[in-house]
Amino acid sequence: ATTQIWVMIPTLPAMASIDIIAEYGNPNALSASDPSEAFLFYDDFDSGVVDPVWTLAPDLYEMNHDISEEQALDDVEFASPGYSLRLSGHASCFSDPFNGVRSTASVDLNLGVGTYCVDVNARADVTDFDFSTTAHMGKAIDIDGGQQYLVHTECMGGSCTQIGPWEPTTVTIENQAITTLQIYGWARDCTAGIAWFDDVRVRGCVDPEPIVTWADEVDCSGAVSQCGDGVLSGFEECDDPNDP
Repeated sequence: ATTQIWVMIPTLPAMASIDIIAEYGNPNALSASDPSEAFLFYDDFDSGVVDPVWTLAPDLYEMNHDISEEQALDDVEFASPGYSLRLSGHASCFSDPFNGVRSTASVDLNLGVGTYCVDVNARADVTDFDFSTTAHMGKAIDIDGGQQYLVHTECMGGSCTQIGPWEPTTVTIENQAITTLQIYGWARDCTAGIAWFDDVRVRGCVDPEPIVTWADEVDCSGAVSQCGDGVLSGFEECDDPNDP
């Protein structure tokens, strides 16, 4: 098993380093985890309710053209346990302008000029329900109306189906402001499909990313708290009995 640990660092000067102390095995330690403090924007949808900061495209069903789209939480398919956001679409072969259906979710970020990384975990499944053509269901990311990421799951032949994998991706926006982030599933013509999104993060970043190295572990058992209360708690540094 692997674990990712994200830490908010206010500043990191060029050609410099800082120490981050991680403590484990202390029953008195209190969790300080708060993704909303570590990222500029974060949503894993695990509250079970769509956060009102998201603007969802209205559910649509058009009987004559067999077009529909839906946005909902899903507690069956997810990248990390809990929920994901399900964006489904169903596009007819007979409806103008013949560009499929986009099922969207948008959030206003209003970030000033900077360099940002947008992390998203997404998957897409597709069904070709009308003709023996290639069916496309896309999972996509737009920043301020500009497409930054689009990957299709495809299949070919009448009533074909194809299940796509969960794939993490990172989009880097350099020296720009970000007003709106949009994620969406895109069912092309003659196609029904579903895109799922999970673990949406927006963070400040640099290229290349800082190099992280692990130092030797220090055994804090029996150590004395630097705060003088004799109990280690939180991320407090311990006095190493072997190296006072």
